[in-house]
Amino acid sequence: CVAPWDAEKIKRIVVEQMPLTQQLLRLGYNALAPLAGRPGIAAPGQALRDIYLTHLQVRHRDPEVFCALLDVAWKQVRKDYSLMQLCLYDQDPLWKAMHRYHAFSLPMDLYTAPCGSHAAEFTESCAASIPGFEIYLV
Repeated sequence: CVAPWDAEKIKRIVVEQMPLTQQLLRLGYNALAPLAGRPGIAAPGQALRDIYLTHLQVRHRDPEVFCALLDVAWKQVRKDYSLMQLCLYDQDPLWKAMHRYHAFSLPMDLYTAPCGSHAAEFTESCAASIPGFEIYLV
């Protein structure tokens, strides 16, 4: 399961500045982008057109299933969005499905904070599992 979600109404990534050479490249790319069915590159002061892949659940963390989900999601959004964002952990087997895409990884730490007196104790086995996490919370 994966659900593409546009968070533009609550959150945006805005390009602050761009070197002159990249601005010239942007102009050329943007002239050709409609012919390729792709969105243009945002200019300084404009928001990137990005989409989150939420509710990411793949039974047995099967990379082939995830690859099929990625392909369908990208096919649905590629004409309107420049990039997709999702959350994968360092040792996640789903990384194997990313080889067909230009993927960039941003390292981050995830902290758990059990709430209430009935929260389960965080153990070694919990640390070894892949927690459920929604990218749109970042």
